Amino acid sequence: MINDEINMTANLNTEKTYFQIHISMPTDHYVGIGFGEDMFNVPMVVADGITPPSDETPIIHDCFSIGHKLPVDNTENVYNLIEHELEENQWSLTFERPIKLERDGRDETMDITKPMIMVYGFRDEAYKFHGKGNRGLFNMTIDPSTGKAYFNGGIPDGNIYFKVHGILMYIGWSIMTFISIVSGRYMKHYYNFRMIIHASVGLLIAVNTVVVIIFALTKYGSPDSSARVAHKPIGIAIMVVSVVQCLEGMTVKQVAGSNSVQSIWGKRSKIVHQVVGYLLIILSNLQVATGLVNYESPVTNLIYLHFAVFVLMLGILEGIYRYKFQYKKKGVIKKMGVPEYSEFEFNEMLNDGQKLVLFNNFIIDVDSFQDQHPGTAYVISENIGKDIGKYFYGAYSMSPDISPYTHSNYAANLLEKLIIGKIKPILTKTQRGNGINLSGTKEAESLLSSKNITTHQSEILNPLQTQDYTFIIKEKEKIAPGLARVMLQSLDANVKKFYPGLKLSGKSWSITSLQNFVSRYYTICNCMGSQIYDEYIKAITC
Repeated sequence: MINDEINMTANLNTEKTYFQIHISMPTDHYVGIGFGEDMFNVPMVVADGITPPSDETPIIHDCFSIGHKLPVDNTENVYNLIEHELEENQWSLTFERPIKLERDGRDETMDITKPMIMVYGFRDEAYKFHGKGNRGLFNMTIDPSTGKAYFNGGIPDGNIYFKVHGILMYIGWSIMTFISIVSGRYMKHYYNFRMIIHASVGLLIAVNTVVVIIFALTKYGSPDSSARVAHKPIGIAIMVVSVVQCLEGMTVKQVAGSNSVQSIWGKRSKIVHQVVGYLLIILSNLQVATGLVNYESPVTNLIYLHFAVFVLMLGILEGIYRYKFQYKKKGVIKKMGVPEYSEFEFNEMLNDGQKLVLFNNFIIDVDSFQDQHPGTAYVISENIGKDIGKYFYGAYSMSPDISPYTHSNYAANLLEKLIIGKIKPILTKTQRGNGINLSGTKEAESLLSSKNITTHQSEILNPLQTQDYTFIIKEKEKIAPGLARVMLQSLDANVKKFYPGLKLSGKSWSITSLQNFVSRYYTICNCMGSQIYDEYIKAITC
């Protein structure tokens, strides 16, 4: 019994020269029997009750199957239809073939002395591709004395390769890609570890895809079902793009830090890498789903549950990520209990080859982080020994082609982990009043009405140090698009306006609004002062 509607028996004729098959089948079906354990390069016979009108004799196709496509009819039909009877939309057919048969360079002789594995397939409505639920295997043993054939069903699916193919593709493109996304996007604070995971998983996905798809192409050839025809080129495209994506990911790391041009290309390549990666994940998961549908797997519906869980988990991680990575740092980073170094000691560490940068008065060791910097290693390498604060708060960029970036609170937390010390302050005198910690201000209105302002008096002997003062904005004049002259008035009358030497040349003030606690960097420009600026304007316009 093949199913509830299709029954099959078989035996040898009296002379034991012919193999006879008896099939009971619905009139709107075709049933194929293959003499082999799969449908690759096996002789087949197909009882076709679909092509002729229902009241006419079914067609018996003598054919040869070369793969997962419709078998090809042989030039000579060696099958004889012995009996056929129609009763209540059910055909009863008996047909036979010679036991010894050689043709077209093939030996199709049946060895009736040994058990044979047979393959069957059936379909209703149309003579076309049939899925897993419409095919199977059975063992056939022929009793030499009586000529009767005995069938033993329940043989494991000979097309185990389908299962292995689907399982490996599911592991690669559903489970491992989830790990790839998490390590690439949501584990940035584990910068070295997450890149090892991301690169390793990406390489495994590419290797798994290439091996599985090449094996499928060599094993199964070209199917002729429209759905399966689409499955093949899409699979090939996924294989090629996954390899290119893996190589492109390596290229992104290689070109990320050499110079400004490569840094720009590195960032652009990174964006392409991310976009192509997400599109590849979507396409490959759809490919896994179509493979299950074509295979008519009993777990097909579970793939939709997987998609739902996959998207839900990524949504939760994205929500956490966006919350943690939002910009909410209040003022300048402050880390207590770190060693203090003089400016001389800091320069000595630089001379010893240590990769150090300054964030205000904090010393940051970027040796382990430089190559993992999302904004490319070039930005870090070009600022060794310099203050990076103006880049951190989005005031400046290293190149006109690279937009400034305001770093997140999460980036600030990571920065704090890299702090190894701070520049030792050198002050002659400091006076503090009671109240909140002092910082700069961006908006005058937020301070003019303030009733709780702390005074802070000090004389800076080392202009590298960060000192806090409270100012109000007295005047803001727009000079050009994106450029303004801002006049600040300190609430501390003892703050110096000019400092000897060139140590302040090119330095910046970190100014934080007391109203919304957003920090920005502003370049110190003494020539824009009210006492000098007007004279410069007069000199230019004369």
